[in-house]
Amino acid sequence: MFTSILMCIVVCVSPFHHLEAQSGISVINISNVSCIIYDLHLINCTWKTNKDVPENSNFTLLLRQKTEEICHVKVLERQKDNFRCHFMNVEIEYDDINLVDLTITGYSKEFTINQSNTYFNPFRLEKLNPPINVSVSKTAEDVTLSWEQPVTTYSFEPICFIYEIKDSIGRNIKYMWSQVPASNVKKYVFHHHKGTPAKNNRFFQVRVNGNAICREPGYWSDWSQRVYLDNEIEIRTDFMVPVIISSTIFTLLFAILLYTSYETQIKKKLFPPIPHPKIKFKDVKTGDKEKPE
Repeated sequence: MFTSILMCIVVCVSPFHHLEAQSGISVINISNVSCIIYDLHLINCTWKTNKDVPENSNFTLLLRQKTEEICHVKVLERQKDNFRCHFMNVEIEYDDINLVDLTITGYSKEFTINQSNTYFNPFRLEKLNPPINVSVSKTAEDVTLSWEQPVTTYSFEPICFIYEIKDSIGRNIKYMWSQVPASNVKKYVFHHHKGTPAKNNRFFQVRVNGNAICREPGYWSDWSQRVYLDNEIEIRTDFMVPVIISSTIFTLLFAILLYTSYETQIKKKLFPPIPHPKIKFKDVKTGDKEKPE
C-alpha cells in the first residue's frame, strides 16, 4: 500500500518538475536594455532581469559600431534592477544605417543567464549638451534671447535641431529654426503685450534636441543655465547714434570757443597794452621855454 502511494507521488510530481524546467525557473532573462550617449563620447547602459541575480555573478557588455568596447559588471549583492555599465571615450559614427550593436552576457553559479542582443540607432541614444552662450537683452519694445548651437561630433544644418525655451513667467515655447542663418547664433524675440505681468528675477533657459526632419530625435538636453532679465530697460542705440555724434561735435565746438575766449582774457590780464601819452615832453636840449602869455 505504501509503495503504491509513493509511486503515485513520483508519477504525479514528475510532470511538474519537467514543466518547471521548461518554463525557465532556473534561467535569468535580461530585459529593458537602454543606453544613452552624452557629453559626446560617454555611454551609459542599464538593464533589468526577470528575477534576482545572486551575488558574485557577472555581466559582460560588448558594444560594437565604429569600434568595439567592453564593459564588465560584478554583482555584489542580490538584485534584479538597476544594473548599469559605463563606457568612456567611445567613438560613435552617427548614421541611420550603421546601428550600435549591444550584446550582454552573464554568468552565475546558480542560474543560466540568457544572452541579450539589442540594436540602436545612435541618434536615438544621443543626449546633446545644452546650448551655449545664452544671453538676454531688453528694450522698450521686446525681449531678445540669444544662444549658440552646442558642440557636436558631426556637422548638421541648424534646421536639424529643435529648441525649447523656458520663460519663468509663461509656458515653454518650442522653437524650430526654419531658415539657415549666416551665423551660428539663434535668437528668439518676445514682444511686449499690454497686461504682461511684471516680475522680478524673470529668467530664461534653453534646451535642444534633434529635429525629426533630418534625423531620429534623441533625448532632450539638460536646460542651460538661467539668464536673468534686468528690470531696467536698455536704451536702444541704433537711433541714438546720430544724436550722440551731433552732441559730441557741438560740445567740442563749444569747448574750443570757450577756451579761445578764456585765452584772450588771460592775455589781456598778463600783457596789458602800453598807453600813449596825450602830452609830449619838451625836448630838454633845445631849451624851449614856454612863452608867457
